[in-house]
Amino acid sequence: MIKRSAQQTVLRQWHRWISLLFLAAVALSTLASPASAQTSTFYDFHSEWLFPPVKDRCAPPLPTSAICSYPSPEEVRFRDYIKSIMLRWMAERKLAPEELESVIFKYGRKDLVADIQAYVAADLLLSLEKPVDKRSADEHFVVSYFENEFKTRESYLYDHAVKVAESWQKDPCGWKPDSVLMAAYGLEYDSTPHCRTPNRIVGALRFHIPGPSRQYLYAAGFQEIYGGDVTASLMADKVSAHLAGAASAITSGGIAGGLIGKSASRITPFSVAIHAEGYANDAIKAAKKLKYTRFIGGGAFTIVTMMLEIGIEAIIAFADEVKFQQDLDDLRAIRSAVGSQDIVSAVTSGEGMAKAMIIMARYGRLSKEEPLPEHRSGIDRVFLVREGGVVRPEEVLEVKDHADLTWRIHTWQNWFIKRTVIDSETIESITTDLEVTDHAGIQWMLTRVG
Repeated sequence: MIKRSAQQTVLRQWHRWISLLFLAAVALSTLASPASAQTSTFYDFHSEWLFPPVKDRCAPPLPTSAICSYPSPEEVRFRDYIKSIMLRWMAERKLAPEELESVIFKYGRKDLVADIQAYVAADLLLSLEKPVDKRSADEHFVVSYFENEFKTRESYLYDHAVKVAESWQKDPCGWKPDSVLMAAYGLEYDSTPHCRTPNRIVGALRFHIPGPSRQYLYAAGFQEIYGGDVTASLMADKVSAHLAGAASAITSGGIAGGLIGKSASRITPFSVAIHAEGYANDAIKAAKKLKYTRFIGGGAFTIVTMMLEIGIEAIIAFADEVKFQQDLDDLRAIRSAVGSQDIVSAVTSGEGMAKAMIIMARYGRLSKEEPLPEHRSGIDRVFLVREGGVVRPEEVLEVKDHADLTWRIHTWQNWFIKRTVIDSETIESITTDLEVTDHAGIQWMLTRVG
């Protein structure tokens, strides 16, 4: 058990690193006995805590007669390792470590946070492929947690799908499908023609009453267990570039050399293939453009949006009873086999990569998204624009990105700050990287390296 003095020290070190939601998770109650020992694995998918928090008396200014939640040693160890990877991302861009707090967690928008978390995800995914005896102790601690959580979620997903199917079996006339999925996919379910009176089925029609299809059951399980959010969706866009960069470092014998030994990565080509296939699709390009208004701009994001992105484009809602029973048997079999599946195979099949991004999105931290600073004349860098053989300095530059959006860009300290207006809404971002499409239609990625 951690003593209060030690807990206060942890909180002082972490109050800017842990999400504010962590600090708000304080239970004001009558003083009770200290919490029992932690278990090594904890999966509350809707909690900011990855491991059960330690319970003890609150420290001032909170009432010391109350009970507070403190990060467990496992939580601190996990978060510190993730933070070390984030600091590596910053070091590659020659950013000072203190800017993690003073800039990224103060001003960062969802695209910047997602890029950093995608870098973390790429590191963890490649570490997942390393032989166990080649991992460091902390590395093994973190990737093992991911592997266990992935398998646990998969088991829960198929268990939920089976339970939904079984609930239909028990009462097909009174059964109601998920309203969100039904509305999103334009589906309908009306058992009335098959039921003479409520909860009673006409004998001759009993065999023909439609049951939920395997696609529907899987989608219902996905929504219940994985959900989806803006950060995970944006991470999925960016992780392939970070994986490809890590692969290049391995090939050239750079800092990531020997990451997975002599074995070729199975995750990197899978992710890059998804990325290439997606950008060949005009609908995905349009979705990428739309993200700035719906995601970065604070618009609505639904699980169905995530499903569409990962390929669950349509659901055959209902099947005849014979097919329904076959689907149910298959789902039960998959549920039983989840624990024995190779984790790398799971990540590199179907929606595995998207699921990994959803899980790993919990490992980072949200930014406060405070108002972005303006350019400071005479202090911040300017752009040098060459036109007609003449070079002139400009504080603001207009560029078109890969989604054909035009941004006004200025510098502040070591960062680019960009703004655009879509449908009368101002969208802004702070970043070290700029997407640029030149006058010839050639796409470039400009990255700050010093």
